[in-house]
Amino acid sequence: MDTHTQAVVIGAGPCGLATAGQLLRRGVRVRIFEALPEPAQGSRAIMLWPPAQAALDDLDMLDTARGQAHTPGRLDYHGDTGRLVSVGLHARHAPLVLPQSRTDALLESAVRRSGGTVERDRRLVSLTQRDDTVEVVVRDGAGRHERLRTRWLIGADGVHSTVRELLGVAFTGSALPTPFILAEGPLTGVHVPDVPSYFLTSRGGMVIAPLPEGRYRVAGSAVEGQEATAGFIQDILDTRGPGGLRMDDIETLTTFSSSERIATRMRSGRVLLVGDAAHPHSAVGGQGLNLGLQDVRNLSWKLAGVLGGTLDEAVLDTYEPERLAAARQIVKVTGDVTRVALARPPWSGLRNAVLRIAERTPSAQSRYAATVAGQRIRYPTSALGRPAGFRRTGLPAPGWAAAATTAGARFTLLTCGPSDGPLSIAAEALTRRYPALLSHHQLPRRHREFLLIRPDGYVAVRGRPKDLPRTERLLTAIGSDPQPTERTAMPHRQDDHQTYEAHAATFRKWADSIMDGDVEAYASCWAPDAVAEDIAMGMETRGVRDIRAAAARWFEAIVDQKITLLAQLEGDGYSAVMWELSAQAQGTFTELSTDVQPGSRFTKQGMSAFRFNDQAQFVWERSHWDRASVLRQIEAPHDD
Repeated sequence: MDTHTQAVVIGAGPCGLATAGQLLRRGVRVRIFEALPEPAQGSRAIMLWPPAQAALDDLDMLDTARGQAHTPGRLDYHGDTGRLVSVGLHARHAPLVLPQSRTDALLESAVRRSGGTVERDRRLVSLTQRDDTVEVVVRDGAGRHERLRTRWLIGADGVHSTVRELLGVAFTGSALPTPFILAEGPLTGVHVPDVPSYFLTSRGGMVIAPLPEGRYRVAGSAVEGQEATAGFIQDILDTRGPGGLRMDDIETLTTFSSSERIATRMRSGRVLLVGDAAHPHSAVGGQGLNLGLQDVRNLSWKLAGVLGGTLDEAVLDTYEPERLAAARQIVKVTGDVTRVALARPPWSGLRNAVLRIAERTPSAQSRYAATVAGQRIRYPTSALGRPAGFRRTGLPAPGWAAAATTAGARFTLLTCGPSDGPLSIAAEALTRRYPALLSHHQLPRRHREFLLIRPDGYVAVRGRPKDLPRTERLLTAIGSDPQPTERTAMPHRQDDHQTYEAHAATFRKWADSIMDGDVEAYASCWAPDAVAEDIAMGMETRGVRDIRAAAARWFEAIVDQKITLLAQLEGDGYSAVMWELSAQAQGTFTELSTDVQPGSRFTKQGMSAFRFNDQAQFVWERSHWDRASVLRQIEAPHDD
């Protein structure tokens, strides 16, 4: 029995191949089984939108795909009386039109290049989950059985998934009522479309899509029982198209239908589902392959990190809720698009009027382009996708940020502002603490903020400098903490080790005195003529005597203080510390609030910048933190 395999992939379609390729590149031992004896042929899914292109880019196959694909610059929509709207596609929204057989070949070559092999004519027979493994039995074409154990099993075996059926996972939804007939081959005539063109007519819908090497796809809605014939294709070209088009040499002719179904679970123990095994939907819009490849991008870095020991296994708990949310959003969008596209009078007239208005509204076009490109999928609130309290998270990184994202298995901490500013310095320190999880990239943008971008391109955290400590807590939660986060454990950036240690000793004394409520120990950290500024409270305290008095009032009003020093930052002539304070308010510190709820506990995070004298005492300090957040935690409720 094979007991060395870390992951088994069932199905060698594009999602299975991409999963195996991603895991192999990250050092995971993978076996991939496919029931068919030969690679599937035919065009099938042809639209690779940018999220799917990112999956190819992860495997160093995007440039090759671009060289083989047709790249349209717009989408055209026509009605009974001519063009309704043209939707321009900027580079960030544009798809690649590439037959799926070629996409499969590119992905399989990536698997081979990483040391993997597709084992064909091998069908899954059974799976049994143990505490820490999955026992799998596969049967080859000659009837021979192989039993193996693996840490994880990925079901990428399509709509009729054996993995899903063996798990007993419900597959809710229904078939769409309208069948389609599809033909491919050369297209001739005066008005042959040069971009994907949708014909939304009172006689039915049709799409004409240019393929590489001078071939075209023609697909049109049909009635139940309609046979796929060359005559039907020519009829819809004549009655729904611009006229004068012919497809005399048909190479492919078939009937297909779609269904809208979503598995109730995408993870069951150590078994995970990706692609059509979890969520088939309407073929209109070309989102099926794209949705599946985004499952792969979401899952692969998480699973590889768990197997490699850099991520806690709990991170895999985010896979199912994130990707089920994505599936529901896409199923709704494609279903709505299908129903609108096939609308009959009088609703078709309203649809056409809306499309004509949209052509004159650039923002509507941009929003629509991003939607059909699959770039508006938002993940629900979770530790990784959309942490509570953060806006503009759980979405794909904006274009300007995505271009600076470091590919691979690590998060990218992208900071904006001056390269020598406190935020950039803090980010570098944080990166040194989590080298297996994090890389840092700096952009010289005016707006000072940071983005924590996941390996799959989604924004996990986006905030101002004061929010950076929360990023460290996220990294600590999902990975193994490389250093104890005690009050004295702080990374630094300074060649002068002696200076650093002297400052660090003062910081430790400062933190200890706050937690002990020791006014004299606190005052001893300050030079006689020191100046302390608190930006949130608008305070400026001059001289150690007044600093001591302010501390005494604070320690009397605020008790049970626990302070964690998150990072020590050294620069030319100054030092800074990032901190988190948790405490209980039992009295009133008037500069903070006069309306304290007795016994209320609060947490605040911030950064304090200092200058030191030769005795490593503070001569100047400025603290930044979020006062409004603290007030929400400690102020007594008002009677209205």
